[in-house]
Amino acid sequence: MLAALATLPAGTKAVVHPACYVGSVEQGELVLHPLWTRTTPMVDQIQTMPYAALQSIVENFNPRGMRNYWKMVYLKELSDETIGIMTEMYARVPAPLTHIVLYTLGGSLSRVAVNETAVAYRDARHAVLAIGMWDDPAQDGVNMKWVREFSDAMQPFASGGFYPNYDTEAEEERLITAFGPEKHARLAAVKRKYDPENVFHMNQNIRPAGAPGAF
Repeated sequence: MLAALATLPAGTKAVVHPACYVGSVEQGELVLHPLWTRTTPMVDQIQTMPYAALQSIVENFNPRGMRNYWKMVYLKELSDETIGIMTEMYARVPAPLTHIVLYTLGGSLSRVAVNETAVAYRDARHAVLAIGMWDDPAQDGVNMKWVREFSDAMQPFASGGFYPNYDTEAEEERLITAFGPEKHARLAAVKRKYDPENVFHMNQNIRPAGAPGAF
């Protein structure tokens, strides 16, 4: 289950909880029971559905063709102060499609040795992601500024690092921070073997080891 600060179609800013339980309906209802009983939701759309339909829900918050600018921060804890800053900043978000997504991590994904996979910071407790989304190029400056300010406001609570897929400005120097020097070097060696010409570079790019300008 995620928590998100998002703007509903009618313009209301709300806390949204996308939830998924894979298993029997009866057991799922027991697991989700606290969510239904601790508050009265504005809208309750939880229902049984195919997994593909579940995956398509995100398209309602991320329509095609929009301008995007993202930043994420791993958090040490989710304190009242952190939540207060999130809600205060979202109250003045400049574009209604911009939203904040909060992940609570742990479980099996955290029980993987640090060098077993490219993904780092598996011991982080939470991750918060600001997804700036708007349609008018003239609004680039104000929207990107808000996302950067949100990321800066989260830094006092950060546990370090970031996840490259969730960061628009992942320059090569920052990617070393994301993966760590040892794993970045291993990934650059893999890139040299399978993509020595750096054909696949329209991403948070790791250049082939030994390529001009590569670390």
